[in-house]
Parts: sequence; C-alpha cells; structure tokens
Amino acid sequence: MSDKVDQLIKEIASKHGIALNRNDPILIAYSINEELLADGTKAQEALLERFQSAIEENIHLWDQNTTNKAEKVLNAALRASKDAMQAEMDENMRVMSETLHKQNTHLLSEMEKKIAAQKTASMMNIGASVFTVLAVIALIFGWI
Repeated sequence: MSDKVDQLIKEIASKHGIALNRNDPILIAYSINEELLADGTKAQEALLERFQSAIEENIHLWDQNTTNKAEKVLNAALRASKDAMQAEMDENMRVMSETLHKQNTHLLSEMEKKIAAQKTASMMNIGASVFTVLAVIALIFGWI
C-alpha cells in the first residue's frame, strides 16, 4: 500500500500542484476508502458465490423437475397408448367372436337341415325295406 500512497502523492502534486506528506488527513480518508472498497469487494464476492450456488441449486432442481415431468408425460402417453391398443384388441376380439358365432350358428343350422334330410331319407329307406321284406314274405307264402 505504501507504493500506492507514494504514487497518489506524486499524482496530486503533478495534477493539482499541492504537496502532501504521509500524515496528511486526506490520505487517512484515502486509506479508509481503500479498506472500505476491499471489504465491499470481499462482501460482493461472498454474495456472488452464494448467488452462484443458489442458481446452480435451482438449475439442478429445475433439471430434476423437468425430468420428473417428462417421465410423467411419457408414462401417461404410454398408458394411453396401451389402453388404446387394449381397447382396439378388445373390439377386434368382440367382432371376431360375433363373426365366429354367426358362422357357427349358420353351419349348425345347415347341419341340422342335412341331418333332418338324412333322417327323412333313412326313415324312407327303413319303410322301403319293411315293404320289401313284407313283399318277400308274401311271395314266399304265396299271398300275392
């Protein structure tokens, strides 16, 4: 600090034409001002460090919040997509089931008709067989 004071004394002498010595009261004000500036600088640096820490902490929190929100949105979209796929699959299964039921009902109806026709044909064959047997018996016993 001695060099600064000497330089200041020289500068005041050259600019203003006033000679100061080291015990001059104005230099006491200069020294006090230098101390206040140094203390203010330290205080500003401490505040700046605290502010920087707070900003970094907030950025970290924002990052976490953003990540959490993004995960929630993705999970909701995934759930919605899964639900939509499940609903579509359920609808397709219902339609397939109805179609199969209609086809089975139609096939059963056709089978019942064919079974009834076969039954009728079988009854006619049995009737014809009975008449044939009766005719053979009648021929054998000479009734005809």
